[in-house]
Amino acid sequence: MGCLILGVIALVAVAAAVVTALAGTLLSWLLGPTFFRPGTAQVVLVMTALMLVLFAVVAQRGIRRFSLPMDNLIDAGQAEAIADGLYPGDADHVQPILDATRTLEVLVEDLRTLVLTEAGSLVLNREHVEPGALVQDVLASFETQSEAFGVSMASAIDSTVPNVDVDPARIRSALANVVSNAIRHTPAGGSIRIDVHPTGENVEISVTDTGEGISPDILPRVFQRFVKGPGSTGSGLGLAITHDIITAHGGTVEIKSTLGAGTTVRITLPPATT
Repeated sequence: MGCLILGVIALVAVAAAVVTALAGTLLSWLLGPTFFRPGTAQVVLVMTALMLVLFAVVAQRGIRRFSLPMDNLIDAGQAEAIADGLYPGDADHVQPILDATRTLEVLVEDLRTLVLTEAGSLVLNREHVEPGALVQDVLASFETQSEAFGVSMASAIDSTVPNVDVDPARIRSALANVVSNAIRHTPAGGSIRIDVHPTGENVEISVTDTGEGISPDILPRVFQRFVKGPGSTGSGLGLAITHDIITAHGGTVEIKSTLGAGTTVRITLPPATT
């Protein structure tokens, strides 16, 4: 049943993609390229398709494990009720539901950011902040996950680094994407280190892991949307969004990786001006 659902959704998504592309091209020709951007519409369509597929996967998993209605599985309140013992189920069974819910939340927010950057409408609520404080916030948010994966995390923050004029929430999100990737692709016993220091007139934040590294054929395309390595469980959007956010702040991001040895992502941001 789950496979049938996925098949129908895939067919609908493909058909909708064709219609959207044709409609976008026609409207752009009639009304001008600034009125309707086909690329933006296609990103929105992909967001919808991905959400539908994820819902179907959750439904299939739920049918197999609980024989409960899909609505119960994707509703956070129902999941919490199961975890509280109001409905049958234990923590081992409930956790996948909560994970799926969180995955949906992250996916929706990532694609929302993607659409905004594509349309040139990303709003930045800038303020002067200490880059070291942003790094510490991100590390604290991943403490539980890194422990679960058996990966150690550390930071080194230069005391002379200047403040940066950024949107703190956006920069935390950009850093979180990098750290999340590093944790997922670093085996147990590995480590992640974040360094913050001045480089010329700018501020550099580097995230270095001792993970599996990135294949040379994928490395040049890692900042493109939906690009990910074999076996990756991510959406393929994290680094693309990080790139867009950093670029919107007037900064740069680059990545160096050696297969089997680890990866370093370097982010540079201009200092705050008075």
